[in-house]
Amino acid sequence: IIFVSSVTAYHPSLPLSLYATCKTALLGLTKAVAGEMAENGVRVNCVALGFVPTKFSSALTATDEATDMLKGSTMLKRLGTPEEIAGAVNFLCSQDASYITGETMVVAGGMQAKL
Repeated sequence: IIFVSSVTAYHPSLPLSLYATCKTALLGLTKAVAGEMAENGVRVNCVALGFVPTKFSSALTATDEATDMLKGSTMLKRLGTPEEIAGAVNFLCSQDASYITGETMVVAGGMQAKL
């Protein structure tokens, strides 16, 4: 099982505070469900996305200025791609991650991601 959260879960702020708080809840849910499902051999993890230009996030990247501000908040100075997120999810679903459960992988270009 892979939950999809957001890097905003680690620092909820306006105008995304309600959204971000819901994403924070997924971090705890990941740990709780992982503990419940482990005895059945089911791994449960979470991916916390950084900013990826999609239709859903279009309001955040509506202007060049807004996009540049988001890019500036990452160590890599760019936004992510859907393919990069898919790669992280693919890894967590693979046998290479067979000893990983209850964890949140942050895929956010080096953005601050600690509670």
